[in-house]
Amino acid sequence: MHQSTKSLVVLAACIWPAWSSSYCADPIRLEAIAEVPGTVQAMLVRAKNANEVLLATQNPGADCGHGTAASIWKAVLDPTTHNVLRLEKKQDLSNIQNVRDTLFQAANGTLFAGGGWCGYKPPYFSTDGGETWQPADAGPVHPPNSTFSFVEFRGAIYAGTGYEPHNGEVYRWLGQGNWKRVLDIPPPRSIVNNLVVFQERLFVGSVIYGWGGKGREASVPVYVSADGEQFKPTEGIPPGCTVSQLLVANDRLLAWADDQVFAWNEKRWEKLGVLAPGIAMNRHAVVVGRGTIVNHGKLPDDDAEGLYVSNNLGRGWKQVEVVQGITALHAHGDALFVAAQPKGKEASQVYRAIVDGGLATIETKPWVAATPSPGPDPEPDPASGPGSTARMRVQLADGSTVTGQLDQGELVIKTEYGTLRVPIDKLRRIERVDDGKP
Repeated sequence: MHQSTKSLVVLAACIWPAWSSSYCADPIRLEAIAEVPGTVQAMLVRAKNANEVLLATQNPGADCGHGTAASIWKAVLDPTTHNVLRLEKKQDLSNIQNVRDTLFQAANGTLFAGGGWCGYKPPYFSTDGGETWQPADAGPVHPPNSTFSFVEFRGAIYAGTGYEPHNGEVYRWLGQGNWKRVLDIPPPRSIVNNLVVFQERLFVGSVIYGWGGKGREASVPVYVSADGEQFKPTEGIPPGCTVSQLLVANDRLLAWADDQVFAWNEKRWEKLGVLAPGIAMNRHAVVVGRGTIVNHGKLPDDDAEGLYVSNNLGRGWKQVEVVQGITALHAHGDALFVAAQPKGKEASQVYRAIVDGGLATIETKPWVAATPSPGPDPEPDPASGPGSTARMRVQLADGSTVTGQLDQGELVIKTEYGTLRVPIDKLRRIERVDDGKP
């Protein structure tokens, strides 16, 4: 048994993050509730017991296809103070080294853990609240490689699987280690990393990984099903895009595909904008409250990695605190659980963040890409060659103009959100500026 000590850090400093004006954030109170051996990959608060937190770890000595097994831990919280009363290691998952960042609970209480990392590695399941776990591959049909995602739809559990050399696939759970394959996505889409239910339909998002990228022009980023048996391709997201995350915020289904943000309009995907350039966010994003998205990573102009929030569907982000080495996030009601493992440490620190309504009031301005308006091609100008440094003016689609500096055949435009570089051959209706400025 591991006892933990509790410390409280009130984060209320004024922060000046990238892509936005300065602001002073409402405090997020991070309580360090436990230190867990290994790297915490996933966390889950049990639906019918909010005082129990399950944690899955990758441990020192684990490697691609072999080495130390992954582990499941359970932290029991005091219902009043939320202090950790005890931290117990429940079981090593002997057949896998990695849970692919995934823990899931079905409505009937059955728990699932992802599995994978080099070769066949089964998912696991538990029917006794996480006390004991067994491989979910007893039947003749089961996921052939890694399992990245789970969702419950019409009373059944679905798993998103894959990893080269296997295709991205979706399986339906039949119970006691048995599965039925319901979707096989052609290459180059080799990983189903997102399963989301929205408006009584099941949406399946996938990743292009490996296969040399062949077949991108005909690949389908997102499929949809009304019954869990027949799946149809959706339209609106370009075929070559990789879907990093599907999530629901402000009653809208979002798809983050490459550097773009799309929303489902009941018939097709509509592009809302772009993610902030260079954003290093990953598929750990969670939604707090009705629509505040929380994720971790590091924007280019920030000094260090940390926690970020977005109140405009992922188009703009603000850093709310510097936290090194975040490995997992989990939202439950008004609580946000954060796991972090600083570089060089073999143990993870788990925090419980008490999130008040202040996050929803933080303004996150969207990144605005320069979209030139249609117009006649400009006359050739010697000053626009690859070696030119002339200042040029571009008219945007909304009628406004911006001025930038030519650099190696690109127009460099500086805005309050960052720097945009646009190839000069992609621009229309441009003119040279003779304003005497260098």
